[in-house]
Amino acid sequence: MRVLQVIPNLAVGGAERVVSLLARHLRRSGHDVAVVSLYDPSGSWIETGLRSDGVPVHFLGKHPGLDLRMIPRIARVVARFRPDVLHTHLYVLKYVLPAAAGRCRVVHTVHNLAELEVERLSRILQAIAFRAGVVPVAIGDAVAESMHRLYRLPPRHRIPNGIPVSDYAPPPGAREEVRASLGIPAGAPVFVAVGRLEPQKNSKSLIEAFASERLRHSNRRPARGESEIGCISSGSGPTSPACWPPPTCSCSPPATRAIR
Repeated sequence: MRVLQVIPNLAVGGAERVVSLLARHLRRSGHDVAVVSLYDPSGSWIETGLRSDGVPVHFLGKHPGLDLRMIPRIARVVARFRPDVLHTHLYVLKYVLPAAAGRCRVVHTVHNLAELEVERLSRILQAIAFRAGVVPVAIGDAVAESMHRLYRLPPRHRIPNGIPVSDYAPPPGAREEVRASLGIPAGAPVFVAVGRLEPQKNSKSLIEAFASERLRHSNRRPARGESEIGCISSGSGPTSPACWPPPTCSCSPPATRAIR
């Protein structure tokens, strides 16, 4: 199978990481895969990883804002590559549809709440496209619910973002070193959340969960010398660690903190 993925850029981000992992896995599985980035190279490790696995990447030199030059440039890549499936991400569908109409099957993954993914005119275009054969995919239940709310139709599939778990197996002694550096006792249960401190990441619910009586009562009472269950968040964004937990959160569990 020949699969062409299209995304605005390959800077470091969640959707970009998904594109890279999917492309590299498909290539290792024997499929022909290529990736289109509307913008020029960013020099990210995501781009380096794609190249190291032999995945062709086409950079189209997009300018900021609406750039109609993308339509013929995408059309040329599609004509040369001849994909069986064209997989789009984020806001690129408005360029891809006129460039590849009728040439292949199109799948569009929504990586954000539908109301936040694209501007109003693109939402209208996508509503029409989803009813005309473009296959919509949601990365989770909340995204699926937002698609139903906005577009009045459910996604065809719900596919959570996959990760290669073996890549994150800690080397010997790493857990102990991190605990020591953060002053966390060896026997304390700890959850770590990694991601941007943005409202859409819903850190408020995470904090409230750790402060809930239900969670506190679901764990045995700590023995002498042990600590209660704790939560650490690592990331940056509008909700800075200095202001974390968010002011909109009605609770502030003492075992919850943020690090950079």
